[in-house]
Amino acid sequence: MSIQITLSNRVDSNALLKLLNNLSEVGDATHVKIDFKNLLKITPAGLVLLASWVNNRISNSLSTKLINLDKCHIKGYLQRMNLLSVCEVSGIEENFQRHDPRKRFVPLREIDCNTDELAAEVADLIAPGGDEYDHQNMGLWDAAQYVVTELTNNVQQHGRGRGFIAAQTTQGDGMVRIAVCDDGIGIRQSLLDGRLDMGNTDSDTDCILKALSPRVSSKGQPSNEGVGLTLTSQTVSLMGGQMLICSGNGVVITQLNGQTEIPEDLPMEGIQGALVTLVFKQSKANDGFNECLHRAKVMKDLLQNTNKPVISFT
Repeated sequence: MSIQITLSNRVDSNALLKLLNNLSEVGDATHVKIDFKNLLKITPAGLVLLASWVNNRISNSLSTKLINLDKCHIKGYLQRMNLLSVCEVSGIEENFQRHDPRKRFVPLREIDCNTDELAAEVADLIAPGGDEYDHQNMGLWDAAQYVVTELTNNVQQHGRGRGFIAAQTTQGDGMVRIAVCDDGIGIRQSLLDGRLDMGNTDSDTDCILKALSPRVSSKGQPSNEGVGLTLTSQTVSLMGGQMLICSGNGVVITQLNGQTEIPEDLPMEGIQGALVTLVFKQSKANDGFNECLHRAKVMKDLLQNTNKPVISFT
């Protein structure tokens, strides 16, 4: 069985669900081609999703080809972001000179090292010099380091699969976009493996909502207090942004006002593992990341009621 997926001209926040749907419908087709001829723009979320999905198929010996790259108007960008090399595409020359990516983007890379070190490296690219006290980028550096640590810890501690990360800053809208995706067991299976009732009958969307609830953890104390995704989503909202989480066929979007949007479920079994992508304002982070984090803790009742029990999955 052979399937061809033609990417739309823009794989951004508005078209990400379409790509998720297309990939979900593939199932275990033995031969898949992904056509890049129309692609003009792709966000970090699209990059990590494709990288994780393609590499999972490669590891399962399923034929997956990226075609019409020579006709793609942003071939150079895809190369700069390492999509082609990560997806094991060879034989295409780089007809450009690579420049310093700092303050512009974080190329695709595998989450295969210490997450604290990785988070610091990503923060250095997003907010150069921000690790120095009283630097103008200090708030942005702290914000990037915090969210990347939380997201990559989830991949390593809960996902148990191969994960990828990418990020980008844009001066036009002043936003930071960070995305991670893995091909691990997914949020629902993580709950099931915790030997609690959570996940037994709940949908993938319900499981995502539970993972966003405070003090829900698959590790328990002291290694994890079950507040990582909770605080990340709330802090991102306070920094003028939003976060999307997809696992299985469930999708949840946390909005600027802190409310959640639940789109329609993905077809079939959805995607393997989990995709998390977030966006927030650089200025909001620089002006007061620590204040936003503190407010998030208060809003989620995580400061005044420290004796509340952790719901552990172990």
